Amino acid sequence: MQNPKDEILAIVTTLTSTTSNSELCDTLSRYFTPDAKFVHPVCMADSRAEIRGIYQWYRIMSPKTKCNVISVIYDSDQNVIVLEMVQWFHLRISPTGPAAARLISRLILREISGLHYIARQEDLYPTLDLVALMTPNLAVFPWLFLKLASLLSNLFAWLFWKVGITGGGLEGGQVNLTGLKEGLGLGTYSEECRKLST
Repeated sequence: MQNPKDEILAIVTTLTSTTSNSELCDTLSRYFTPDAKFVHPVCMADSRAEIRGIYQWYRIMSPKTKCNVISVIYDSDQNVIVLEMVQWFHLRISPTGPAAARLISRLILREISGLHYIARQEDLYPTLDLVALMTPNLAVFPWLFLKLASLLSNLFAWLFWKVGITGGGLEGGQVNLTGLKEGLGLGTYSEECRKLST
């Protein structure tokens, strides 16, 4: 790439949405280093050839994947691109429709003879989006787990504060049950703030 910020959109669109194997292979060969790394929540690769196999399998599993790039940040000093995207992935065998998943993709570039090549791609998904991407009907289970963890965090913060264990970071402050109440639908933050200020 001569101008990474301007060229990356077309590259990402090809990688995520092309149905042409030759176009996919050409894009990987043209823009990735031979020793490129790929890190994803469910797989990883240590070479361009291995990355090609992952993208090929990805297209076989979901032949109609679409991707919308929301923002592109290019740090020329660090030679890094950060992309915020929404991707619609639909497993070929799934009876449900495609699920939208947000992700952040961080691309580390390497400059060779004045051109920029992708040396490492790391895809980061929020937990709920990753589960919805792969098994949309099961997304309720991680949601319940995350909600329970949030409620317990609020309860334990209040309980530990009540017995005097604050970990050194909350001296002089007050821990209340606002987060727990809101999580259970029993109150709002603004109501609790009004009570504390009076």
